[in-house]
Amino acid sequence: MTGTQQNTPAPTDLGDDSRVIVRASGSEAGPSFLAVGSLHGNEPSGLAAIRRVSALVRAMVDAGEHPIRRGDFLGLAGNLEALKTQRRFIDYDLNRGWSTDRLALLEKQGPNHIEDEQMLDLFTLIQGFKSSARGALSFLDLHSTSGNSPPFASVANLGPDRELVAAIPVPTVLGIDRHLEGTFLECMQHFDFSGIVFEGGQHDDPLAIDHNEAALWLVLERLGMVDHEGHEELTDRLVWAHDVLEPIGASLPSILRIKFRYALESTVDFSMCPGFESFQAIEEGQLLARHRDQEVRSDRNGRILMPLYQPQGDEGFFLMEES
Repeated sequence: MTGTQQNTPAPTDLGDDSRVIVRASGSEAGPSFLAVGSLHGNEPSGLAAIRRVSALVRAMVDAGEHPIRRGDFLGLAGNLEALKTQRRFIDYDLNRGWSTDRLALLEKQGPNHIEDEQMLDLFTLIQGFKSSARGALSFLDLHSTSGNSPPFASVANLGPDRELVAAIPVPTVLGIDRHLEGTFLECMQHFDFSGIVFEGGQHDDPLAIDHNEAALWLVLERLGMVDHEGHEELTDRLVWAHDVLEPIGASLPSILRIKFRYALESTVDFSMCPGFESFQAIEEGQLLARHRDQEVRSDRNGRILMPLYQPQGDEGFFLMEES
């Protein structure tokens, strides 16, 4: 789509209780990039990372500089109501309820649940962003994990997604879209967005904010949206972003594929064995968890992903193999 903007509007940072964290446009047409943080309310690092990027962009604009040279950048907060209580969700998982049918129904009948309201609010902003797009649409969905984990990215096995995720030097996990329904990733693909889900680390680890922020800068850089020539502070931040994530990618497999999902109807009677962390190697027959007083053992050699160490969630763990 072709927009009509001629000037470079200043980015906007609307504060802790606002959905829109940053809205910035370059003087040149270019990519339309959306960042969403904290679709889960117990994952504050994604939102914190967007706020950090917003603060630097705004400070530069206030100083008469224009760090976003081309395209349009929108940063949004996810589940604001769940964030207030630091819970994954209130009524249902906001990252398991997205679909074109559900959105159409909500727009027709209105919301019945807290997450309905959050979804409609987010989607209204995203629709507006898409309608004024001046280039290809992409997004970065920022998360964290309940168990200890190095940062990693997840994409659908699509060409544009694979191209975009190459900007982030951490392991890429394929196949999550085949094991989960109703994700933001899946739904946005129906609206012509290429996308990445990025997991920055464990929920309460301060490094998760660094990891999420670094990923955000590196995607902006890959898309050619940031102009760091002559901007020392921005150049330093981009160098920092590479330094934060490149050592992590160097020590782990570059591409893995999910082969198994241990699904849960309730977490009440499920308990992971202590000490597992994402990407840890496991062996066939190894005891992983207990569910309804029964042992849960691995059916294969591989690596574990996102073992559940929180009271809400639909997945006990995933198993994956190097691809």
